[in-house]
Amino acid sequence: MAKMLDILSFADAATLLNVPQMYVAQLIKDGVLQPTTEGSLRRQDVIAYAREQAARTHDALAELVQ
Repeated sequence: MAKMLDILSFADAATLLNVPQMYVAQLIKDGVLQPTTEGSLRRQDVIAYAREQAARTHDALAELVQ
């Protein structure tokens, strides 16, 4: 069983990602994030998504600078 610190609500995930809750809901609907139970997400999944997005942003900006 996951520890409470390892679980995020949709609201917590939205705060962590700095996006609206509806965007988190869309990420779940699109299969990008997988909920563990109704109303919760694994912290490590949300952080991994945030890192992937940061890497994509960095790569896109680097390409623009060249």
